[in-house]
Amino acid sequence: MLKKGFRPPGLIDQVWHQGTRVFQLQDTGRDYIVHPTTWATSTQSAHSVSQRRPLLQPPPSDLAAQGTIDWMVRRSAYRQLALHSPHGICQTDIYTDGIPYPKGNTQCQHYYSLDDPAEDHTWCGKSFWANPPFINSLIQRMPLKMLQDYWKDPNNTSFTVVLRKSVTAAWWPLTYHFQEIAYIPAGTPNFFSRPRSGTYLPENLQDAGDEGGTDRVFIQGAPFDTLVLFKDATTRPRIDPHQYLHACLGHYSSDYISHLFSQGHQFAISRSRLSMKTLRTLLDLVGCAHCLECNTKRPGPFDVYNRPYIRLPSPVPKPIKWSDAEPFQHIFADIWGPCHPPGHDESVYISAYKCPRTKKAFGFATSSKGGQHFHFQFVLDDIKARGFSPQTITFHTDNATEYSSTEMTSLLRQYGIRHEQGPPYKRCAEIVAETPLLTMQWDDNL
Repeated sequence: MLKKGFRPPGLIDQVWHQGTRVFQLQDTGRDYIVHPTTWATSTQSAHSVSQRRPLLQPPPSDLAAQGTIDWMVRRSAYRQLALHSPHGICQTDIYTDGIPYPKGNTQCQHYYSLDDPAEDHTWCGKSFWANPPFINSLIQRMPLKMLQDYWKDPNNTSFTVVLRKSVTAAWWPLTYHFQEIAYIPAGTPNFFSRPRSGTYLPENLQDAGDEGGTDRVFIQGAPFDTLVLFKDATTRPRIDPHQYLHACLGHYSSDYISHLFSQGHQFAISRSRLSMKTLRTLLDLVGCAHCLECNTKRPGPFDVYNRPYIRLPSPVPKPIKWSDAEPFQHIFADIWGPCHPPGHDESVYISAYKCPRTKKAFGFATSSKGGQHFHFQFVLDDIKARGFSPQTITFHTDNATEYSSTEMTSLLRQYGIRHEQGPPYKRCAEIVAETPLLTMQWDDNL
């Protein structure tokens, strides 16, 4: 959308997000997408063909994927795809039945197998190759584990993943954290091989030879489109209009977003660019995949008054529900980082301030943990200018000395801010879920 001249409203700093290497919005409009790499026949160059194709297609049935358990990408194609890895080769094959390299069906010298399940290992610190069975129940877990383990060693971890294209699957939004490096149209011959046993009319199939291993044959084309995705420390996540609305509107459900459109509310993204069917599938089938990745849930209701520095009203109210609160009555703040890769100005920490009632959010990027009192003052002045006065403010931090400075302590006492310190992995979950959005500086609701 940025390429089409769209600029989100209410940016705090127009320069802050330009050129950042933290996150980048890419054009994934629902009309078409141009692929720089398209696998073609032997008479065409796989590097020179770009194809304009529909982005929305009916999802293939799991029945069509049941026979993909033993599929393997031809070795020459694997070697070409593995060049994207930092060392030009993938070090570990995640999915294989364990027939050894080089004559078996694993692409790498090190691999996990049925006797040594991949889920029992931590996927980090290496270059991984994943060619899983194209079954939703398995694919739902795979990218989620990849993204969780990736952050344990982002500088030395990369993934090259072969997946079927299914834009309405519950796991599809997780692919926005990966870069698409190849597209294999349905029916492309001789790209996958499988064991000769169990095939229909094996005498009519071409032997895979060195391209597939012992007693394997090429299949004549998958019944669905296939994508090859890649992720390493330089990969920038994408976001599409459906996820954009979902995040900007505070993780509202598809029914609520549809209701807003029916009431005549106008947003920066037109109704014509959205598919309510796609929106419902992404958000309502098993919940938002990005939220699942962050293990997120909306905070509360809980007792926000039983904390230090809080001016207790009389009588002390019961735990509140956010739907019953007044706008900007409660503010939650959090700081997250270091994030990788850093921004163009070496910013590695993101501080977020959010009202759970209005979903209004403020975001700041800094190169250190210090200076949060300036951000607090900016947020409080902005809320005051809107005609509101926060009743409670909760600030989540770790135990760093920057949060015990004289300026910070004075600010906490002056405004009655509830300061919660704890391990860095314990965070207000909704704030963490918003960090991809806030990193792009989309701090205002549409």
